[in-house]
Amino acid sequence: MRLWTLVAALVAGAAVATPAVAGPIIGQVPDVGGMNGYLSMCLKYKGQQEWNCYLTHLRSAVLKYRDPARQLPQLDVVVERSGGFLAGNCHMMMHVVGRDYARAHGVTLQTLQRYLPLSNDPGCSAGFGMGLVMGLSKQILDDGPKGANALCAKAPTRMRNYTCYHSLGHAYMRFFHGGLKYALEACRALGAQALDCEQGSFHDYWLARSGEDGARFDKGAPATARQLCARQKGLVVIACWYRYYLSLPPKQAPSTPARIEGLCRGLAALQREGCIASASLLSNLDPTRQFSICTRLPVGDIDSCMRGVGTQNLTDPVFAGRKLIAGCAAVAKAARAGCYEWFGLSLTVLSDGKFSCGALSRASARSACRAGAKREGDPLVTFA
Repeated sequence: MRLWTLVAALVAGAAVATPAVAGPIIGQVPDVGGMNGYLSMCLKYKGQQEWNCYLTHLRSAVLKYRDPARQLPQLDVVVERSGGFLAGNCHMMMHVVGRDYARAHGVTLQTLQRYLPLSNDPGCSAGFGMGLVMGLSKQILDDGPKGANALCAKAPTRMRNYTCYHSLGHAYMRFFHGGLKYALEACRALGAQALDCEQGSFHDYWLARSGEDGARFDKGAPATARQLCARQKGLVVIACWYRYYLSLPPKQAPSTPARIEGLCRGLAALQREGCIASASLLSNLDPTRQFSICTRLPVGDIDSCMRGVGTQNLTDPVFAGRKLIAGCAAVAKAARAGCYEWFGLSLTVLSDGKFSCGALSRASARSACRAGAKREGDPLVTFA
């Protein structure tokens, strides 16, 4: 069996820089042109109709791709230039398209590598790659934990390795028809990286609860994170919480420190950490504004809040990342080391190891940053 790699991250929004891909798209994606952007005919719709319009046209185009590994990264560029609803939702739309593509083109584990987008982009490419994996869930289960670990271990970067495990969590949920207990058991059988797989399973659970992406939800199952995550133990609690508010947004966006604190009132320990990270993830699309919000939280919540800052939305994880992590110097002293450690870790992963802690002016900052970077091989738990 050929070993494969998987791409990208899961949060909708702007992408990390992607490598240039040679060759033109084969007649499927036109130039953006004008102010309306790609598939501008869908702009006349709102809500579900707008979603359906984009999904229909994207499915029609992408199912004709002969080389999606090269073509999806180019579609990312076009979609991101268009911005708006399409850019914000292409990842989720591509879950559907990827599953359809796997069926239509007879993709197997042996051939999967040739179809996976050659990109770290968390938008269309990530969603498509994850959709392919969801479509192959039975084959993945048949290979067992040893085969699944072998698949992810051969990913060329830590970013894609992480996403591989996250995607397995989704795939297990689809195979077990939304049975979270069985999906989590399959994740735990993977060993060291089980937590990132479990986060993927919880993500699929919350997608089902929200009615998105065709995921199944048992009406008798816990409907809120306060109910479900209270049943978990250890760091799984944080993985359970992380994408809850992203999938099921509160009536008021947690766009201020007070609103974040309000959502997590009454929670303590790991339950509070997970809730704060989940609310932070939704607080703003701009990572610099998210960072600023986090600095104004009570000192005990700052570390958890920083885990929700969307570093994947930075224009460049190296240069923009340096500016972001430099802001840790102004964080409350008790949370400062944690700030440097988290961004040292996340920026190292996002940049495929190109980010350097050496540019930080203080020795203590460099030390904390490097300590985080050295943990890039550990489960990330709350990431992209």
